[in-house]
This record gives sequence, C-alpha cells and structure tokens, in this order.
Amino acid sequence: VGGSRGEVDGTLAEDAAAGLAAEVAVVGGAGAEAGEEATEEVVEDRTPAWVYSCRKCGTALFHDLNILPHFSEGKTKRSRHWLPAEAAEGEEASQTCTSVFVEPMKWMGETQDQVGKLACGNERCKQKLGGFSWHGLPCSCGQWQSPAFQIHCARL
Repeated sequence: VGGSRGEVDGTLAEDAAAGLAAEVAVVGGAGAEAGEEATEEVVEDRTPAWVYSCRKCGTALFHDLNILPHFSEGKTKRSRHWLPAEAAEGEEASQTCTSVFVEPMKWMGETQDQVGKLACGNERCKQKLGGFSWHGLPCSCGQWQSPAFQIHCARL
C-alpha cells in the first residue's frame, strides 16, 4: 500500500492503460477470405486532458476520458458542464450537472451488488465519493444514466 500520493497501488495506471489505449479497428476480420489475415488499424490515439483526484487525500481516480456523456433532448451532454461565473446566474445554471458518471474501474472495489457506495481507492482515506447502481441513477440535470457510477463533483 506504500505508494506516492495520487497513486492507488498501480490500479490507476492499469485503468488508464486499458481506458486510454488507442482504439483499434479490425480490418478483414470474420469477413476476410481464406488465407487473408486480419490486420489492425489504429483509429484514434486519445490522451487525457484532466486527471480527477480525491479532494481529501489527492489520490488520482480517473481521467476526463473515463467520464460518460449523457443525452438531453437528443443532444450529447457531458456529465460536467463548466460554466463561466457570469453564466452561473442564468438559465443554464439549473442544468449544470453536480456529479460525473464514469466507467467502472478497479479502484471501485466490489461492484457486483445492484447498488452501493463508491469510496476513494486509497486504503487510508476511504472518503465517500458517490454511489453506483446497475439499474441507473438520475443526474442533477434530470437525465437518467444507466448503469450509473456517479461521483459527486464536491468530492473531487
């Protein structure tokens, strides 16, 4: 368990490697003629712009690429909408999401139950960050996310 601040027993690095690896498309897979091998082609190489950490201990939890978008009236809406200070009083302020929905990750621990709480992956911290439900949870903007691994922005 001895690691530096911002590291959770190497699991963030493993999750990042799995989640941030280049997307690969198989060309000539099952439909290829006999004798032809399937080739892999790199479609996109994404790099994270943000790393989200526990507010209490600073442990790195996930990247911006792990955040799942949700939809509002057919339009994609990010789980966290950053508004400038002057727009905070306007109409869009009521639509601002107060939490993010992320992909399930190893640091979350046992997620086989239907519903549960999410705590920081740092063994010494265990700060409550949010909750999960395989049936889904509502966002503060009114959209339903299913399955949901919800982390409150106030805890990041």
